[in-house]
Amino acid sequence: MVSGYFISAGTAHPEEAWRWLQFLSRHIAPPGQLPARRGLVSDSTYVSEVGEEALAVFLYAVEHALPPLRPAALIEPLEKALETIFAGEELGVALSRAQEEAMTKVAKGLEKGRTPEPIVVATPKPEKEAQVTITLWGGGPEYELLAKEFREAHPEIEVEIVWPGGFHYDLVSSAKASGADCFLFPVDVMDLEEAKQVVLNLEPFIEADPGFPLDDYYPQALEAVRYDGSPRGIPAHTFILGLLYYDRALFDEAGLPYPDVDWTWEDFFVAAKSLSEGEGAEKRWGLGVDSSGLVVLLEAMSGGLVDNLSSPKEFRFDSPETVEAAQRLAELGRADAILAIQREEGPILGEPVGMKIGRFMHSPKYAEKFGLGIVPLPKDRRGIADKIFHAYYISADTPHPEACWEWIKFLSGQILEGRVPPRRSLVESEAFYEMVGEEVQAAYLKASEYEDSTIFKDMEDLPGSSLAYRLLAKTLEEIVWEGADVREALARAQRKAEAYVDCLRRSEDPKAAAEACFKEAKEE
Repeated sequence: MVSGYFISAGTAHPEEAWRWLQFLSRHIAPPGQLPARRGLVSDSTYVSEVGEEALAVFLYAVEHALPPLRPAALIEPLEKALETIFAGEELGVALSRAQEEAMTKVAKGLEKGRTPEPIVVATPKPEKEAQVTITLWGGGPEYELLAKEFREAHPEIEVEIVWPGGFHYDLVSSAKASGADCFLFPVDVMDLEEAKQVVLNLEPFIEADPGFPLDDYYPQALEAVRYDGSPRGIPAHTFILGLLYYDRALFDEAGLPYPDVDWTWEDFFVAAKSLSEGEGAEKRWGLGVDSSGLVVLLEAMSGGLVDNLSSPKEFRFDSPETVEAAQRLAELGRADAILAIQREEGPILGEPVGMKIGRFMHSPKYAEKFGLGIVPLPKDRRGIADKIFHAYYISADTPHPEACWEWIKFLSGQILEGRVPPRRSLVESEAFYEMVGEEVQAAYLKASEYEDSTIFKDMEDLPGSSLAYRLLAKTLEEIVWEGADVREALARAQRKAEAYVDCLRRSEDPKAAAEACFKEAKEE
């Protein structure tokens, strides 16, 4: 880390400040810090303070230092990736996940407006010169090998991978500004009107290509890329969150069968209670969740938390089904079977927890290393899985739409490690089985058929409405860990949610008014 002296833009004495900084820069740095000027490093006072050995280490580090990560928010997903790499996870999987986490944070508003220069990585050219060169914006290092493989099948088309550096708050605008021919990004960052302007309608390409395997895609993945009734992209891959991780060793100790894709909610609650035992340092919990995990469970058990799953208009936080589900969670709370965990914690690490549910994802290899199994949540009224869809798009400005179509069509048949393919045949394939194993393949097959979760997503035509789920999450904490009355607490959460929605609907700009409306509803 580099520390520096700066002059305030608002100072009335810039010349005096400059002379003071010059004086400071000629003196030894504070203890434990390396001077920024070479001439001061050899000063006998500094050498005597740190020692010859430490000085040699410091000098080597300075000579081989890398530029700092900018923006600073990049550090968190990268540090997490390094931790899992050191724990044994495959390097490519961990770094790819870190890239996706960074892009997801961007979509939520981190580092607004920052559009750093992209890093362009050109695939080595074959001896035969290509007739067309196109670029893919949003691809990571794994796409370089795919570009090489594609070139062997299509020697007339060369693909360059544009790997965006840093965070991009507005992915669509940033991708367009790059001048790339094809794009890869999460579908939920694309605004309808902007999507129409930035990307092509792919329906003419699909209709003109009788061999395109449209029927092989999961319907949800296809629906996710439709805008105004037309396909604007090809589904690329899916991240399935909210799966349940279980500790095999704790299940063995309790003499319980492992969960599988056909287990029921009754099986779930029996396991949670049976796994919970002991006191103090010997305490073991059946289930670990954070507040968002409680909302995931409530939605899955109740069948839904809105009035209409396809086009929701109202919340149903106090429906009979929701009350019934919350009462079952309250039973686990009273049995001291649920451990409150922080969302950023790894699955079932650090505490003896038999099962964990949360909106997070770890690779199958990571889970296997720590003796964890993976299953989807039980299916009762609805089978629900929280999904993040990614897709390939063709820029509306590209001069090579046909070449882009061939390229993204090729990509749609590939299996990328750490991601779930959007096509049935690929999820069912031997290649995917060898990559993830029998149990994980079965879990992904089941979860791919589940409906996408509606929680933590805005209701139709009402930006910002998803904040109401925070009210529900807080209420569930009170029910499970503080013993609040279920009916009264959920009725209160419903009143606050209705007040929040009414405030948004009265606003000319609901998105801008969301924070103020939420504060007003929360304090009601």
